[in-house]
Amino acid sequence: MMRISRKTTLLALVVLTLFLLNGCGGRKPQESTADNKRETDGLLLPNWAPENPSPEFLRAAKVLKPIPEEVMPYTPLFPAAYEFFGTLSDEQIADFMKPKQQRTPIKTVAERGMRDVYKETFGAQEVGDEFVWEQNMIYLPVKSLTPAQRAAFENLFVASKEEVAGTSDDDLLVHLYKLGAEEDLSNVRIGFDTFGHMVRLMYFANVGEGRDVGGDICTFAQLSK
Repeated sequence: MMRISRKTTLLALVVLTLFLLNGCGGRKPQESTADNKRETDGLLLPNWAPENPSPEFLRAAKVLKPIPEEVMPYTPLFPAAYEFFGTLSDEQIADFMKPKQQRTPIKTVAERGMRDVYKETFGAQEVGDEFVWEQNMIYLPVKSLTPAQRAAFENLFVASKEEVAGTSDDDLLVHLYKLGAEEDLSNVRIGFDTFGHMVRLMYFANVGEGRDVGGDICTFAQLSK
C-alpha cells in the first residue's frame, strides 16, 4: 500500500505533528459543524460512521474520537479499524491505555530527521545517547486472535482492496505477503499504537533472524482521554 512507504509515512508524521502542536497537543481543538461529527447514545461519532453502528464500533467510540477530516481525509479503512479496535477485550483495551516506556538511539532518530517530532509529539527526553518516552500500544499475534478479532482483521483486507481499487493491486494482504508474511499470516502481528494523541493501526511481520518489518496501515482516530 502506498501509505506504508517511508516517504508517505514521514509526510503524514509532519502533518500530524502540526495538528498536534496546534490542536490537541497544545490547546483543545474547537468542535464545529465543519468537522461533520454526530452524537449517538452520548458518543461523538464521525460522519462516516455506519448508520446503525455495531456494538464493536460503539465500544471503540468510547475510547476513540474522530480526527477532523481536513486533517486526515476518510478512507474505507477507518470504519474497519474502529470495528477491529472494538473487538479488543477489556483487558486488552486497559493494556493499550496504559502508556509504556520506549527507547531508541538519538543517532537513529537524527538520521531520519525526526528529532523535533520525537521531542514535541512524543515528549521524548534525552537520556544518555537515547530518546526515552511513553507510548500507548498493543500488538497481537494473528495466530492468537479470537474468532471475532479474526473476522474484523480479515475485514481490513476487504477495506484495503476498496481503498486501492482502480489505483493499485498492492492491497494490505498482498503487501504483507511481499514483506515475507507466511501464507497463514502466523508470523504477523497486528495492533494499535499512538503518535502523540493519534491512534494508528499497525502491522509487523517477522521475516526471520529476529527481524520485524512493519509500519502503519492508517492513522484513524484520536484518544478520547
